[in-house]
Amino acid sequence: MTLTVDHSRVHIRVLDTGGEPVVRNGRREPGRGLIGIRERAALYGGTATIGPNGSGSGWTVDVVLDPATAPPGTGASQ
Repeated sequence: MTLTVDHSRVHIRVLDTGGEPVVRNGRREPGRGLIGIRERAALYGGTATIGPNGSGSGWTVDVVLDPATAPPGTGASQ
C-alpha cells in the first residue's frame, strides 16, 4: 500500500498479488467491498479505480480523496 498527499488530495494505492482465495465451509467466498470503496470515495469528493493489476493475478485499487469536500460531521475537513 502507498499513501501520498498532494496539495489537498489524498492518494491511496493497494496492490493485491492474488493470493489464495478465502474458503469457508468448503466454498470459495467472493470478494467484497468494491462498491463500498467507490461510495466512500465519492463521499469525500474522490474516485476509486479498481481492476486487474496486469500481472495475471491480483488487483489494484487506486483511490483519490479530497477531504475538503467531505460533508460536515465526518471529521475529514477539520
